[in-house]
Amino acid sequence: MIYQSIIDKAVEEAVKSTHQNKHGAVLFKGKKIYSVGYNQPSRSVRSINPIAKKWHTSLHAEVAAILNAKRNVQGLDMLIVRVNNKKTI
Repeated sequence: MIYQSIIDKAVEEAVKSTHQNKHGAVLFKGKKIYSVGYNQPSRSVRSINPIAKKWHTSLHAEVAAILNAKRNVQGLDMLIVRVNNKKTI
């Protein structure tokens, strides 16, 4: 069962994205949220490799949530949403 609070948090994260296609992710178990993330420009790739500047690289929402978790995520559930400009799924 996915609680409305989990869905709301995923939408809240997706809205933070500056991308045209906005995605948000939540790592959770039951009602407890362990981590969140949203799709965003991947600055680290561009800073490491100047050639990558010509591509628009992106850190996916699910990857951001895993990186933000700072814990073992095995056994957790993940919800990923995509929202439109009206902030609806």
